[in-house]
Amino acid sequence: RVVQPYQTDVGVRRAGVGLVLEAKGRGPAHVAELGPGGSAEWSGKIRPGDKLITVDGSDVSGRTPSELSQIITGPEGSKVKLGFSRLRRDYTGDHEEIYEVLLTRAPPNRLAPPPPPRES
Repeated sequence: RVVQPYQTDVGVRRAGVGLVLEAKGRGPAHVAELGPGGSAEWSGKIRPGDKLITVDGSDVSGRTPSELSQIITGPEGSKVKLGFSRLRRDYTGDHEEIYEVLLTRAPPNRLAPPPPPRES
């Protein structure tokens, strides 16, 4: 389980996209949770359980969550394109849905104002 860090390297501010990834060994990494206020959450597309399959068009099969964090993290404000697969079930059976999301690397809550509180 690896949380996308926010770090400073020699004057360059590095940031992630707000993903917590998990994997068993070198199995496919999947989204364990979305960090509050991160661009992954703000995209509205990524869900826990989705498998990460590409980063900027490159296959990331067999990468550990730690390796993936290093690949996804980059200069604050830069973009990264992540590809995911999601299992979708309907009356005809199981279907794999593939999608890509272009995200901005930024510290949490730097992208937009917080969403309004949910009514219960």
